[in-house]
Amino acid sequence: MATIKKMTIITNEISLTSNNLPDGNFQVKPYITRRFGKVQEKENEYGVEMQVAFKDEPENRFPINLTIRITGLFEIEGDDVEEINNFLKVQGVQMVFPYLRSMVSNITSSALLPSIMLPIINPFDFKDEEKDD
Repeated sequence: MATIKKMTIITNEISLTSNNLPDGNFQVKPYITRRFGKVQEKENEYGVEMQVAFKDEPENRFPINLTIRITGLFEIEGDDVEEINNFLKVQGVQMVFPYLRSMVSNITSSALLPSIMLPIINPFDFKDEEKDD
């Protein structure tokens, strides 16, 4: 049985740019992705990387471009790779996502923009994408 010894959150990227659009009603359409897997540098370290992006696109105008990418690093003792990957895909995402959600809200409100609150997600809705760090 795998045992979680430690969790660390790392901010990999934050990018916010204004698209200088006039005031209006905009549809919030976040693109949320996740990757997970073994971190190569350390023996018992695994990661869940999550990214959210809001982009101004011709078919969906949006006043800002925002990208935030964070990684939850987990020190896990155990050798059952399937059990560890299942933890990363579900519980790992559930542990990392609130930090990402909070960052979106805080960054938009700190930039004097209407605060964006990401919806709750279902970790089972993601396609599997393993980390290749």
